[in-house]
Amino acid sequence: MSQPRQIVRGNTYLITRRALRRHDLLRPEYLVNNLFIFFLAVLGAKYGIAINAFCLLSTHEHLIVTDTMGKLPDFLRDLHRLTALVLKVLRKWEGPIWDHEQTSVVHLLTPEAIVEKLAYVMANPTAVGAVRYAKDGRTSVKRPGQLNVPRRI
Repeated sequence: MSQPRQIVRGNTYLITRRALRRHDLLRPEYLVNNLFIFFLAVLGAKYGIAINAFCLLSTHEHLIVTDTMGKLPDFLRDLHRLTALVLKVLRKWEGPIWDHEQTSVVHLLTPEAIVEKLAYVMANPTAVGAVRYAKDGRTSVKRPGQLNVPRRI
């Protein structure tokens, strides 16, 4: 049995979650990308989660967030549930979407750690060969609270 995760208001975290058996369930498509951004915006506002950066790749997600109200578990539960429900319909997928491993939540203790992980998330699509140039990636870095919501879905 593992120790319970300590959630403290104001902490910044790197979050990683993988699709089941690394299937390409999260592959980039207009609807998938925009719904994920919509979920981030709505749930971030609801639970006081500042989205600092995110990257949605075919097999996994990376988020860097600041939890301003101590509601990170609720945010992750709803984000992953809504994403799974959408993907099940779009992919005609039966069964779980997410890997059975627990979501990786790493507390970033220093400003240097935050900058290092921001660079990691921004470079990840290029590093794994998903895109040739970083500007073509599905990465977004915004100032806390400045997540853009798509105008049309």
